[in-house]
Amino acid sequence: TQRSLQLIVNVLPGLQHAHFCFVDLGSSARKEQLLKTDLDNLIIYEKGDEELKQSLINAAAGVNEFLAGCGFSFCQAGTMAHLPSMCLNQEEWNSRIREWIYSPDPKALLNSTIYFDLRHIYGREELVSGLKENIIDNIRKQTSFLNYLAKNAVENPPPISFFNQFIVETSGEHKNEFDIKKRAIMPLVDAGRLFALEHYYYNSVSTLDRFRYISQQESKNKAIFEEAVHGFEFLLKMRARTGLQHGDDGRYVDIGSFDNIEKKIFKEIFHIIRELQKIIQIRFQLDFFR
Repeated sequence: TQRSLQLIVNVLPGLQHAHFCFVDLGSSARKEQLLKTDLDNLIIYEKGDEELKQSLINAAAGVNEFLAGCGFSFCQAGTMAHLPSMCLNQEEWNSRIREWIYSPDPKALLNSTIYFDLRHIYGREELVSGLKENIIDNIRKQTSFLNYLAKNAVENPPPISFFNQFIVETSGEHKNEFDIKKRAIMPLVDAGRLFALEHYYYNSVSTLDRFRYISQQESKNKAIFEEAVHGFEFLLKMRARTGLQHGDDGRYVDIGSFDNIEKKIFKEIFHIIRELQKIIQIRFQLDFFR
């Protein structure tokens, strides 16, 4: 991404001295993007007219086309920097972030889980740092937002049935397979993001770094946060292995292909998810929050 931007910026007029930043979002920003993943990115620019914006959109289109040629997929949800809604100036991004935090409807919360995980790739790093500061500043002022984010984080319970069996897909192309992203990885990602924002931690958006940091801040829950680190590393490894075997993103796995030790580790991870969600439930008083 950096190299393609270097090449494109050098040939497009008006961009060599423009104050802008190309930013990765979601799993790529968290450095958890592995195989056959899609593109999630945006552009922040300091200020400028429509001509500058169009030049930045053209640059982003060239970058994303290049990445698509390398095997990455276009984002079906449209979170890509070559779209006008994803190429905004600093003031516009700050306004959008503030709106999500002060009006946390389901769409705003979904946006938060994507846009709050961001990482500088190219350009003026102070622009993305300023956006992070804006997020934290608004959360400090609107503390109830974390309750909404917490409620969202516990909506995906541990994927184990009453009979201690894995909950798998019941129909469709992936029938009888286990969705490791939705049912195991994302509950940990959501919990890590929530606790990090509660501590106003934004040095890294990596789920592993978030849990490592939180474990140093909370002695009472240190053990469970450390277990979350090990569990998350295991999940990433299993997803990567499955993806390499099947030539896909590794999202759907065949539980029957795991040995007994791997199945045992999975169930231990589900216990970790359950404990984290209990902490969230109590800390953010979700039984009383509607």
